[in-house]
Amino acid sequence: MIDLHPNYVTAGDGSRVAVQLKTAEYDALLAELEDLEDLRAYLAAKTSTELAEPYDQVRRELGFPE
Repeated sequence: MIDLHPNYVTAGDGSRVAVQLKTAEYDALLAELEDLEDLRAYLAAKTSTELAEPYDQVRRELGFPE
């Protein structure tokens, strides 16, 4: 879990209109989101019924040397 210390920017009526984070906290938050996206993609691929293409075939199609 990320330990965030947000600073809220408020409007004249006291409503929150923006949030400020330290750069390190923001970077950690982005890293967590990227990890979550990776996990969701993995789970989607794992439960997919589509056939996967062999790794060597994909490398050839993309023009990578064997």
